Amino acid sequence: MQPVLNLSITHGIDERLDIICQSRFTGQLEIRSRSERWTLYFYLSRLIWVRGGIHDRRRWKRLFARSCPNIKLSQVSTHISDVVECRNYHVLNILLKRRLVTPEQASNLIENAIAEVLFDILRQETLAPLEYRDRSASANFLWECGIKVPITRIAVDRALQEAKTSWKTWCNKGLADVSPNSAPVSQPHISSSHPNYKTLTALAQGKQTLREIAANSDRDDLEVAQLFLPYLHQRVIKFVQVADLPCQAVGRDRATEPPPGQGQTKRTQATPTQNGIEATLQILKRERATGVLQVNHHQQRWQFYFHSGQLLYATGGDDRSRRWYRALGHHSPDFYEAKLPQSLAREPWEYRLLARGLSEGQIDRVQVRKIISFCVWEVLFTVQCCEEVSHQWCDLAPLEAISGLTLDVEKAIAGVQPLMAQKKTLQLPSFCPNSAPVLRQPVGGRTTLAMSQFLTGHHSLWDIALELKRPVPAIARSVLRWVKRGAIELKPIPDLVAPITISPIRSNSSPEMSQPALPLIACIDDSPAVCNVIETIVTDAGYQFMEIQDSVQAIPILLDRKPDLILLDLVMPIASGYEVCAQIRRISQFKNIPIIIVSGNDGLVDRCRARMTGASGFANKPIKRQTLLRLLDKYVPSTVKTRAV
Repeated sequence: MQPVLNLSITHGIDERLDIICQSRFTGQLEIRSRSERWTLYFYLSRLIWVRGGIHDRRRWKRLFARSCPNIKLSQVSTHISDVVECRNYHVLNILLKRRLVTPEQASNLIENAIAEVLFDILRQETLAPLEYRDRSASANFLWECGIKVPITRIAVDRALQEAKTSWKTWCNKGLADVSPNSAPVSQPHISSSHPNYKTLTALAQGKQTLREIAANSDRDDLEVAQLFLPYLHQRVIKFVQVADLPCQAVGRDRATEPPPGQGQTKRTQATPTQNGIEATLQILKRERATGVLQVNHHQQRWQFYFHSGQLLYATGGDDRSRRWYRALGHHSPDFYEAKLPQSLAREPWEYRLLARGLSEGQIDRVQVRKIISFCVWEVLFTVQCCEEVSHQWCDLAPLEAISGLTLDVEKAIAGVQPLMAQKKTLQLPSFCPNSAPVLRQPVGGRTTLAMSQFLTGHHSLWDIALELKRPVPAIARSVLRWVKRGAIELKPIPDLVAPITISPIRSNSSPEMSQPALPLIACIDDSPAVCNVIETIVTDAGYQFMEIQDSVQAIPILLDRKPDLILLDLVMPIASGYEVCAQIRRISQFKNIPIIIVSGNDGLVDRCRARMTGASGFANKPIKRQTLLRLLDKYVPSTVKTRAV
């Protein structure tokens, strides 16, 4: 679920935080200068975490070592994916749960991190105006960011006042031009006869910041800075900026990413061309992760399913069914027409269809392995052709893996490397292999004429490559050169119908003896991960399920399908859950249908407002299996007697 973004700019942090304090704000506040970016996280107008700045990773390592001296973080295995936005906060929660750190230590670390960030923001504000962007969201958004359990809640006014006091004292001591994030370095001309030569050469090497020197010597930042100040005036030392520690995180860290035009920090096992996806997969393998990695690019979403660090399957995108039929046509034509009943079509339906076909002897293990590899390679190459992708990890119950038919991450990456190498050799720009070329005017060239029968807008670049038995980069090169000249146009192509049989329960006997269809549960939520979790619970309980991710299109779909119960997310783009609920209640056909508002904000005001807009019940996010089953038992049996088919 995406938060609501407010692109407003104020003249100072005082004004912005004052607005937040008055509005019981839950979400995040992004603050940007020309060279730095911070993110402050709030729950009901209380500060709970901070990220960003030029030394986000240095700050975490230093404060953790100072607040929790009894534990070495490098020796603790947390077995989590780095793709969560607030990974360090998530780590802290895990260590608390294991009782490796105390609540006092964790709270002290968070308070010190907030104090440092506010201090740095106040300092930057004296240099140039800052830009403030607040993102109002639900507690579920914080949960998805990695802040699943708030450890401590800091009063904003108190934290800001303490930061102001520290900054004022810092300036009064003549340090206004000195950043505590800078590192002292001795000048080359310093004489060995200088009374403090050994101390200066040991400490002033340009590697440790003032804050790190203070932490290592168990002193205050201000005290350490004052010790170096006379040598600064004597030009015996100078202060220099140092880079942050190497990033070990999966994917991109938005809060610590340099602004456009600035140098990019080197990422572990990742390059800008790969968008970090290969590094992401390798880390998930290393951590023996089980769940789903969702990769987003504009309106497209792909899913990589993992079990104990091994790839089970990859799917998604706007040509999901086309990819499935390409794989079958190439590796198992006899299995092409196999379909899956809707009652068994849980995600990913392709993998479940392969498992059923294997168990019934319709397809052999060699074919299954080839189909899985084919689909994973296509998805991985398509993702790497995209720019600016984002990652989101979701811990889900593991799929029932087909014994011995998982794909090693390294083999998946190796399978795509020849295509990526050819794309690089041909110097191809970014392109979407799912798009379909359409011939607008006659073109020349032997290769282009050979594929002219496919230039009708009904075949994607993937389809053409498979038909002509040529690599997709080669096909893209032939097409793109004519696209530049306007002779060929690339356009999106509709996906094929998924091989899922929708078979409502009917009886051949008299109408009096007919059996009703299974109750239909609708879920209106813009988060695919949330829909997947709810779908698993609902279908396992014997209900039908339908998801609606676009709240604007909800009413027409509901009128067409007529569900028996609606689960309605509270915070969505364009139309909120309250607005959608009120619209549903205005329709006579839905006057008595149960509507359950699902939200991460479990407040009395939210519950009362939900009732006023016509909701039947209220459920907290993340929704639990037993909670949802109790709601279904409460509302569905009393309302469903016989459904029209």
